Amino acid sequence: MFPDLVTEPGPKSPLAPLPERVLSLGDIVSLTFRRFRLYYKLYFKALFWPAVFCSLASHGAYLSFQHWVSIAANSLLAAGPFLLHMAVSLLYMVVWFFSAWQLCLRSCALVRTVLCLDPSYKDSLSILKKRSGTVFFACNLALLPPALCLIFWFVLIVAVAAALNVASGGSTKVAIGAVVFAVIGFGLTVSVMISGLFGSLLLAIVTLEQISFIESFKRTWLLVSLRMMRGGSFTSLLAIAIALVCVVIESPMIILQVVEQGSHASFKLSQTPYLIDFLETILEVPFNIFTFSISFTAYGLFYRDLKLRLEGVDLLSRLARLSKHEQNQML
Repeated sequence: MFPDLVTEPGPKSPLAPLPERVLSLGDIVSLTFRRFRLYYKLYFKALFWPAVFCSLASHGAYLSFQHWVSIAANSLLAAGPFLLHMAVSLLYMVVWFFSAWQLCLRSCALVRTVLCLDPSYKDSLSILKKRSGTVFFACNLALLPPALCLIFWFVLIVAVAAALNVASGGSTKVAIGAVVFAVIGFGLTVSVMISGLFGSLLLAIVTLEQISFIESFKRTWLLVSLRMMRGGSFTSLLAIAIALVCVVIESPMIILQVVEQGSHASFKLSQTPYLIDFLETILEVPFNIFTFSISFTAYGLFYRDLKLRLEGVDLLSRLARLSKHEQNQML
């Protein structure tokens, strides 16, 4: 479904070497953007078709459901259209699921390529396809901890809101509510950041290391426990950087949506113009490519930096090169 357009890693010249030293959090994020800028053609060629089908499928499912709602609003006996539209939506969901999986798999392969682990993107993709089951499981497991955190905090917010409604009103209620929800907001942010760090780091280890899933899970747990604050700070910094660029990418749609809402109020329109839906579908393609590329590459570089800090991989590689150089001189 998605042709492999890439056979070589970017330009004909060799990949630029990575710095063999520990980096600050800002340097890691900066290095991520520099690698993306250097090999943007590779990223776009590898992720273009999955991003296109992912965008088409998500918007197609939404429009199909929206069209059924408009039919059901005019007819109470809409069983036939309901089954038809649900079947179409289900088909779109299947396409979206497969497209999202291809985005994840190819993004993981790109991480191996731009981190100079393999000579080409084709080699990286071939290696990960042999471990596709492990990568697939890691991709899904990476979403589980943040989802559980969001569910927990949502239930807590509902419970607290219900309790505050029962409590006495006035300034006391407002003050208590402000303090409680400030604490909840802080806890929500920290827990989602840490849980997201665990899932993303697990996926990076599965991508970059040739070890079992159990060993990857143990290593992730160890690294997160040793560098939890650093990892949470990195997740926050990366999220801010990605959000700023995404605002620029989505700025045309933000302006159009403001104008469109004004048109709804002026002309009493009840449905979003199809032109805006079409433009949203188009802009979602570079949006998906950028977010997947930056986030996957960033956590790959962050894991590499942790290895340099905790395992001295840079020193080991230098000693290996020095030993090889001495052996060549002896020969």
